[in-house]
Amino acid sequence: MKIKIYVFVIFLLVTHIGSAQPADLFDPSFIKGLIDKNTAWFHDEVISQDSANSRLITWNGATYYSGLLEAWKYTNDENYLKQLKAVGECFDWKLFPGHQNSTANNLLIGDVYLNMSLLNKDTVYFQDLKLEIERIMKGRFTGGDSWWWVDALYMGPPSFALLSQVTGDTEYLEFMHEKWQGTYRELYDEKANLFYRDSNWVYSLGDPQARTSSEGKIFWSRGNGWAVAGICRLLNYLPESHPYRKFYLRTLRNTQKSIVKYQQPDGLWTTNIIDQKDFPDTETSGSALFCYTMAWGINNGILSKKKYEPHLREAWAALVRNIDSKGCMGRCQIVAHQPGNVKETDTDWFGQGQFLLAAVEVLKMYSINR
Repeated sequence: MKIKIYVFVIFLLVTHIGSAQPADLFDPSFIKGLIDKNTAWFHDEVISQDSANSRLITWNGATYYSGLLEAWKYTNDENYLKQLKAVGECFDWKLFPGHQNSTANNLLIGDVYLNMSLLNKDTVYFQDLKLEIERIMKGRFTGGDSWWWVDALYMGPPSFALLSQVTGDTEYLEFMHEKWQGTYRELYDEKANLFYRDSNWVYSLGDPQARTSSEGKIFWSRGNGWAVAGICRLLNYLPESHPYRKFYLRTLRNTQKSIVKYQQPDGLWTTNIIDQKDFPDTETSGSALFCYTMAWGINNGILSKKKYEPHLREAWAALVRNIDSKGCMGRCQIVAHQPGNVKETDTDWFGQGQFLLAAVEVLKMYSINR
C-alpha cells in the first residue's frame, strides 16, 4: 500500500512539473532552439526539395524569408544569412513575374534584397525591385497594382519605405504613404477598429457575403494580422522623427487594442475575429502575427507591457503547442481570403515565416541581455 502511495505522489510531482513547463517557453535558449528547428525544417522539406520553385519569391515563400530576415538581423546566425543569400542568388535577385492581379505580392521579397544590398554595399541586389516599384508609381495604381486587399499592407509598403531609405529618394515614401492611406480609408472600420479583407467584405446587411449568419461583421484574422504586422515592419524603416509615424502608430495601437479583446481561452484567435459562431476554430497564422505585433510593440515602447504581456504569453504558449516534432507550425489556415475551418495538420510556408516573426520578438523580450 505504501508503495502505491509513493508512486502516486511521484506521479503528482511529475505532473506538477509538467504543468509548470510554460515558464520554460520563455527561456531564450529554448526560443532560439525553436527558431533553429523551424528554419532547418523549411530548408530540408522545402528548399532542398526544389530550390528553384518560384513560389519561394512570391508571397508564400517571401513571408518565410521576411521572418528569417528578422531572425538573422537579431541573432547574426550565419545559417540564416546563407538561406537569405541563396534565395536571391537562385533567382538572380529578380522578382516573381506573375500575380498581375495583385502585384504587391511580388514586392515582399524585395525586403530581403534591399537588406542584402545594405550588407554588401551594392545596388545590384535591388535593381529589379526598383524598376517594378517605379513602373507601379508611373501607372494609374488601379487593378492589380493597387493595394485593394488588406494583405498588401504587409507585402508592399515596407519595400517602398526601405528603398526610400537606401536611395535617399523620398518619392518612394510619399507614394507609399498616400496609397496606404487610400487602403485605410476603404477597408478600415473605425467603429470596430479592424480591417476588412477587401471591399467585398465591407459590412452590409443587404449583402449576405459581407455579414455572418448572426448579422455580424466579418473581420478575417489573418488579414488583420497582415495589416498590424505590416505596420510594424514599415515602422522599422520609417525615421523616428518622421511626421507620418503618428498615423501608423495610432492605427497600430487602436487595432491591436481591439484585436486583443477577442483572444480565445486557448491563447489563439478564431478566423473571424469578433463573431465565432460560423467558424469557431482557432488558428495560428493570424495569431502568430498578433503575437509578433504585441511583442514588437512592447519591445519598441509603443504598447503597454503591463497590458499586453499577459496576452502575448498566452499567444506564444499556444503557438509553441502547435509546433510539431520536426519544427513545423500547424493549425495554420491554408491559403484563403476569408474565415474558414482549420485542422491541426493544416500548414503552409507563410505560416512558418509568421511564426519566426513572433519567435524573434519574443526572444528579444526575454533575452538575458535586455
